[in-house]
Amino acid sequence: MIERLGEIQLELRVRGLAGWLLCDFRGQNPIAARALRVSQAPLMRRWFYYVAADAMPVLLVHATEAAAFAEAPGDHVSFSSWSSLREALDRIVPAGGKVAMEFCAMGSNPYLSRVDAGTVDLIRSYGAEVVSSGDLVQHFLCRWEPEQLEAHQRAATTVAEICAETIASIGERLRAGAVVEEHDVQQSIVRAIEARGLVTEGRPIVATGAHTASPHYVPTPATSVAIARGDVVLVELWAREPHVDAPFAEMAWVAIAAEHVPAETAAAFAVIVEARDRAIEFVRARRAAHKRVLGFEVDRAARDVVTRHGHAARFLHRTGHHLASVLNSGDAVTLDDLEIHDTRELVPGLAWAVHPGIYFEEHGLRTSVDVYLDESGIVVTTPLQHTITTLLAS
Repeated sequence: MIERLGEIQLELRVRGLAGWLLCDFRGQNPIAARALRVSQAPLMRRWFYYVAADAMPVLLVHATEAAAFAEAPGDHVSFSSWSSLREALDRIVPAGGKVAMEFCAMGSNPYLSRVDAGTVDLIRSYGAEVVSSGDLVQHFLCRWEPEQLEAHQRAATTVAEICAETIASIGERLRAGAVVEEHDVQQSIVRAIEARGLVTEGRPIVATGAHTASPHYVPTPATSVAIARGDVVLVELWAREPHVDAPFAEMAWVAIAAEHVPAETAAAFAVIVEARDRAIEFVRARRAAHKRVLGFEVDRAARDVVTRHGHAARFLHRTGHHLASVLNSGDAVTLDDLEIHDTRELVPGLAWAVHPGIYFEEHGLRTSVDVYLDESGIVVTTPLQHTITTLLAS
């Protein structure tokens, strides 16, 4: 971000902001650390970096840690005592101006509320009005460069291949009479990701039967069970290329250990497919009409489909999240009117995992695809599942 200071200052003036104040203490605000590319492990003391709309940036850093910011442009001011810190902030913070920080009023968006309440109070004590930096974060830190899109597309191709191979392997083993356990399948996915030179966070989801009713179930040796005849099986995986800015690709696939899909299960899956496709088409239509589209609106479009079919109480999570080099990122707009009311705008250069789901007591169903928004419209980068795969069909 620091190489785009001129653009940032212009954007600050357009938005009527006096400046953007980035700050962190021991990793509380990873957005700020990423913006300045602070590569060391979380520093031990507070630091501030103020980008004014019409003046040189100012770095305020403890005297013992100044070397970590040697490349940061602007004036470097060091402090050692709390009183010298306060005096420096008094000179830097504009009285009466609007200052953007990683803060959201009323804690409305925890993905962006990274600055503690005491620090916000401190900045307000100098006469500044603290406002959310959410739109700035999205604009300058979250939109993909062309090489990031290419990295995502390569990862998406590989993730889709691994997913297809996994589903096919489960079916082959079940038809041969083998015992297939969740954890074993999960570990085979991990090995496949590593063998193809990708990296992941956490562990893939491989769930069968009642475990699929828990949206975030991840098998362990202690919880793993074998796939039984008639079980719904859910596989979800995510991976990215290993370089630091490469974004994730992720997808989910639903299968059933049977020759045929029960009508009720097929009907429920058709609902989430319709919800997924409705969310994508909603974005496509709005963009084609040159209208703004907001995160909560996309969630509402998908959720209305599920509600119309009588499953509102079974859709337990947001419709989608922003794709980045960090898993489940919320730094850019999320497709969410359930957990938060996300009013940020979907803009070109961003991508999301779209993953509506319905969860019953005996099993859950979820579809997940990746989409990227460019100037010409919305692009789906992973396979779209339309029907449940039957694992025992010959």
